[in-house]
Amino acid sequence: MWKGSLLLALGIGLGLGATATVPSPAAEKVQAEHIAQLIEQLGSHRFTAREQASKELEKVGAPALEAVQKATHSPDDEIRRRAEELVQKITRRAETERILAPRRLHLVYKDTPVPEAVADFSKQSGYTILLAEQDKVRLADRKLSLDTGEVTFWEAFDQFCRQGRLVEGNPLNLGTLPGHRRPPIRPLEKKGAQKGAAPGAAAVVAVGVAAPGVPVPPNAPGVAVMVARPSPYPYVSGDGRFLLVDGKPEDLPTCYSGAVRIRALPPSTPVVGPPPGEGELLVSLEISPEPKIQWRNLVGLRIDQAVDENGQKLEPVTAGTLGMENVVGGAVPVANARIARPLYLGNLRQVPVRLKEGAQTARTLKELKGALTAQVHTAPEALIVVDNILKVPANQEFKGADGTCAITVLEANRQANGQIKLRVQMDLPPGLIPFSGVGAGLGGPAAPGGTHLAVAFPGGFNGLSLVDAKGQGFQLVGISSMATAVGNTVTREFTLIYQTQQGQGEPAKLLFAGSRLVTLEIPLVLKDVPLS
Repeated sequence: MWKGSLLLALGIGLGLGATATVPSPAAEKVQAEHIAQLIEQLGSHRFTAREQASKELEKVGAPALEAVQKATHSPDDEIRRRAEELVQKITRRAETERILAPRRLHLVYKDTPVPEAVADFSKQSGYTILLAEQDKVRLADRKLSLDTGEVTFWEAFDQFCRQGRLVEGNPLNLGTLPGHRRPPIRPLEKKGAQKGAAPGAAAVVAVGVAAPGVPVPPNAPGVAVMVARPSPYPYVSGDGRFLLVDGKPEDLPTCYSGAVRIRALPPSTPVVGPPPGEGELLVSLEISPEPKIQWRNLVGLRIDQAVDENGQKLEPVTAGTLGMENVVGGAVPVANARIARPLYLGNLRQVPVRLKEGAQTARTLKELKGALTAQVHTAPEALIVVDNILKVPANQEFKGADGTCAITVLEANRQANGQIKLRVQMDLPPGLIPFSGVGAGLGGPAAPGGTHLAVAFPGGFNGLSLVDAKGQGFQLVGISSMATAVGNTVTREFTLIYQTQQGQGEPAKLLFAGSRLVTLEIPLVLKDVPLS
């Protein structure tokens, strides 16, 4: 018997920092009046006034979203058009901020043995951080003293490695690590309400406890185990593991952009792609997202400013260098940003930045400024909620909040034998992953970032689930389907038969849950980057 509501063992507790000051009612009223004036100004007969209003509303952001959404129904064509653009920009920025919100930590150690400190760091962060087997005994007497203050995960990680004299190991030599499944991302132990739940899903989503970490098994008799060594090339684990080994960390120019760390690697680092051509300078960047982020792909890198120690503004090489087509002006092509089905390699995130030499010889970039563009998958969420499902008129369409996915209810009724029959049509965009089923590990449903799910999605199929008013799922007993494709959109039609369980109420909601593919812009600012 299927019981309970949707259970997701998600790594929750991102630590979003200090709480913002709550505005007074008077301040809120003034702001609302200002927003209303700006929306009216979107329809001004003067172009400069319309542009100014758009920029100011975009700057206001989330507080203006509700009013701007209402403006999308304005009878004025210009107001409606600009409001629609603003809704997309504001929601995209809010989503970027949510996804890139870093976990925050405060690590305190006083003469703590390094192996013990590594285990505690792993526990506090919720990520799998391991000390290499050959160093557990060697470093047993090494003590670590550290007080990080309230910092992001990556800031804590770098401080920890500096004080502990540790570096990340080479994943090609992970002979002592299990390889059959990804490690879980554990929820942080925090009191109070959880943040970040999907809108409209609170009544049907309960947060469970993630599975325990995967233990490191002892070496099997007769099996040769390679020794983990510091990595001679940049690497970011694609499965959420960090392997630390004895070594002296390098002091590299670093940008902490929320949950993403960006570092300029030493000039001696092996180059991704061809070496720099004549008249070119090369900087290799390492992109490291927190494991909670399901990093799909690095799309590109925009350089806004590159200034050397002589004050020269160096221009990016925008085309031809890597043999890539359709490179837009101002953008740097990205080579080898993804490899297919690697073992432990995931997505290599080393990015070459190629710049044109100036008139004077440059040895250092005083500032490198720009932005990364990346694709990531969101955490599973309820994208569409259809209320009063048995009362929905035939052929009624329901769209997700961002308008990219839709469900059309073709038929919904209770049959003479007590079973519920649903016939629905689904339009899903590329990159959207329907979420349902029971399982974990490679090959099973796993949340973005390597999170393992202890999932009970009652009667779930292709992201669809039927629940009663208490969130209890109906058991799915029959399925038939057909699919058609038009361009990039796949339309699927499903006939689903559900069985009512003893004591269960009437069907209340049809849910569609999934993980969306979104594009993020990640700010980049690096100082004092060596070129030679």
